[in-house]
Amino acid sequence: MQTMLVEGKTPQRMLTVDEVAKRIGQSRWSVYRKVAAGQIPAVRLGEGRAALRIDERELNRWLYGEDGLE
Repeated sequence: MQTMLVEGKTPQRMLTVDEVAKRIGQSRWSVYRKVAAGQIPAVRLGEGRAALRIDERELNRWLYGEDGLE
């Protein structure tokens, strides 16, 4: 897991595709498909086929609704 620092904001926990797959009980390929379909918000760390990261708060919102777990 990575932590992304944004000036003046609480650090964001950025999850890998494998971490997300484990949390939702699906394959990593299912996670990639959901990201490609726009179902799970993600950021790409570069161009082309660069690594994806999913903000943990955004994943919680997707899983549990607007308020997430916080």
